[in-house]
Amino acid sequence: EILTGKENETEFFYMFRNLESAKNYSISLAARNEYGVGPITNVFVKTLPTSIIKHTPEPVHLFLVSNHDIYVKTIEMMDTPISVYFTNQTINSVSFNIHTNTTYIADTSGTLLSLVNNKINTLLSTEGEVLMDTTIDWLNNQLYILMSSKTNRNSIVYSIKKFDIEQKKLEEIISGFDYKPLQMKVDPCNGYLFFTTKIGLYRLDLSKKAKNLKMSSLLILQNKNIGPFVIDYLKFCLLVLFPKENTIMSVSLDGQDIIDIRNNTITALFNDAITLSHVNGSFYWSNGSVLMGEDYFMNEQKYYQNIYPAMHFSYNLILSNFSDQQPIPIPRNPPQSLQAVSTSSKLKATWQVPHLLGGQGRSSWQGWSYLFKISINETNWKTIYTNKTEVLLNSLSPNTNYVIKVAAYSSSGQGPWSSEFIVKTLNHNVSILWGNAQQILISDIMGDFIESISINEDQNSIKNSSLNDVAWYEDCVFYVVNSSKINWLNLTSRQGNTLEDINSVQSIAIDWLGRKIYWADPTKQSILRENLFGGQRELLIASNIAKELKVESVGGYLYWSTGFAVKSSKLNGKEQHSYYASDYFSGKRVMSLAVDSVGSWVYWILRENEKSKLFRAPTVEKLNDLNNPNPIKEFDNSCTQGPLFYVDHHLLWLQKGNDIMMSDTDGQYPAIIRAMNLNGIQTFSVRDQYAHPKPK
Repeated sequence: EILTGKENETEFFYMFRNLESAKNYSISLAARNEYGVGPITNVFVKTLPTSIIKHTPEPVHLFLVSNHDIYVKTIEMMDTPISVYFTNQTINSVSFNIHTNTTYIADTSGTLLSLVNNKINTLLSTEGEVLMDTTIDWLNNQLYILMSSKTNRNSIVYSIKKFDIEQKKLEEIISGFDYKPLQMKVDPCNGYLFFTTKIGLYRLDLSKKAKNLKMSSLLILQNKNIGPFVIDYLKFCLLVLFPKENTIMSVSLDGQDIIDIRNNTITALFNDAITLSHVNGSFYWSNGSVLMGEDYFMNEQKYYQNIYPAMHFSYNLILSNFSDQQPIPIPRNPPQSLQAVSTSSKLKATWQVPHLLGGQGRSSWQGWSYLFKISINETNWKTIYTNKTEVLLNSLSPNTNYVIKVAAYSSSGQGPWSSEFIVKTLNHNVSILWGNAQQILISDIMGDFIESISINEDQNSIKNSSLNDVAWYEDCVFYVVNSSKINWLNLTSRQGNTLEDINSVQSIAIDWLGRKIYWADPTKQSILRENLFGGQRELLIASNIAKELKVESVGGYLYWSTGFAVKSSKLNGKEQHSYYASDYFSGKRVMSLAVDSVGSWVYWILRENEKSKLFRAPTVEKLNDLNNPNPIKEFDNSCTQGPLFYVDHHLLWLQKGNDIMMSDTDGQYPAIIRAMNLNGIQTFSVRDQYAHPKPK
């Protein structure tokens, strides 16, 4: 099948219909324009077997609704209907929840009743409103009710309201109809409500507020010859009876694709049908006085229609208890964005619900359960069942690679597995210092709160204040406020102060062996250092605007980035070396810099156009030659903000927004860490005693 024209101009999906079950198909796709056709991509897909569909055990019952009775009979030709409900009121509508065996009845008294185990309960009573039609959302336990009422000018207006059966709440979904609605059906599997008028077939996306929509925008099939219809949820289409054509057609959910599915019928009798039911591939319908059905003859590949024996009552609605009428969806896609963050003994894995299929509405049912698996060697898997999109595991082994994967499932079956995610537990626990203008929050690496540090700035100026950098030494935290001063706080004694005679600061770094603090002065375009708590100030490097500083005490080197270059020198500023440099107008910018003091590596992230690139090179004392370093990983976004830190075989960096990203040292398996109760994160640091090693 070749797609051309409007079918693929604006949508990035196409739904192939009427395929055979359990069969392999090859799909090819190419883009083209007036200049020609581009490269072709191919994919192979196998359709699901019919055995995955759970059919209702025999006998399948038909429910025939007359003005005052509900009758039930099997689909056997000679079976006699039995009355299971009678009322003196006129029955306007009946809906049936197959899974709870509950019947919902709306009558002319304006009352909505439920019938279960021969017990009748009143769910809703209205005054001045007529309950014309109902349709059941069996997945969310809701009823959609078509209502009519008279205005002060004695004209009739119509509305569709949603009734929450458990909470007994009624909410208007849509009103302002141009024409009287004739029939409606809700499709909770795909997130739509369909209804017909004398003009045609309409579709409402249940995720949208219909009060702001024009009725004409909901019309998906303009045709004055539309009869009753049912929804085939498993095949993503409507089965619509067209009386003038005397046939039934399959109509796609958007109304664009129409296929006659009963053109192989011998002597069709659809032309005066007022109600329609679909049971195990066969239709049953009635004109109000006669029940009709069909049989398929495999050898002839023809449908023959039958007229059931006359009954002593007339009826206007046929329902069935066939399970396909109310299926529980099966997930067709894997869960998205599986990720995990770990301490030395705990692991938190999170994921998102599977992608919807093309053509499904945003309100499509997604009440999946999940099957989560974790393994060390990919052979002995531990299985966890959950209804949430996260799992927290304890008692794990430190410094160990774990493989995880997840699949969604429902009572109807399991969907495909996600891609596997590899997460390595830390060898030891660390803490993160998250900072904004008001406070520094200390958490574990999962983002769970431990304690906070107040910035103690003037409350009148706090809105315009900023936290520019954070560093630490033993139990002291140093932080830069408003690019103008360096404060410190001892976490044990809670004593703190401000380093004197500093009024311009961009970044800070700690020499943990020399007990020195380094800082970049953007005003003087220089790098300076002094003792941790003041004294012996030295100008190390002039004419350099350092955006980020890092100290590697064991090797005795200082590293910094200017935004356009990555450089290093001895701790005294001598023997400068360039790791990377770019032109000011190249569109490339160094966003962050990290040093692994244990493994002797330097990392930096470069932002270029719409991508970010991760680079790695040996520290200076291990460096032999460095010509045009190549990135070890490219990220398809430009949200990298920095700073960047190395933590026990992992990298952490700040993204735009409120997130820290964590990956392995190759940039693989990235995961998001979110801080609890902290917004507007401006910078962060990682407090890791093992990152400050002593010389061997």
